[in-house]
Amino acid sequence: MDEPRRDFVRLMTRYERLVYSYILGLVPNWSDADEILQETNIRLWEEFDKFVPGTNFAAWAIRVAHFQVLTWRKQTSRRRLVFDQRVIDVLAEESDWNENYFEARQRALGDCMSEIPDHSRELLRQCYARG
Repeated sequence: MDEPRRDFVRLMTRYERLVYSYILGLVPNWSDADEILQETNIRLWEEFDKFVPGTNFAAWAIRVAHFQVLTWRKQTSRRRLVFDQRVIDVLAEESDWNENYFEARQRALGDCMSEIPDHSRELLRQCYARG
């Protein structure tokens, strides 16, 4: 695998949870969020040559995810339980989806997880870990 592809995989691995959290904040259910994340990842892969190394990958990926949410919204606008465009815009503006906030939450979660007994921690992993 060439170095640009490795860079992409490293960045996607690092920020995928952040992007997924952002998407979950804008759509009503996990199934739709999973689909949007998949489309976002495809778009990021297709557009990776346009990413400027050294700039904020997380912000770029979230922006791409935002447009994928808008695309999803257009495709599903005939469904009854779709957020209005104004709601999507407000949620996107109100969200504090920056890297520091996300990393602080991850650290806090890690601290909490270290405080509980091993059997409880394993149960939580089984319930909430992907796959």
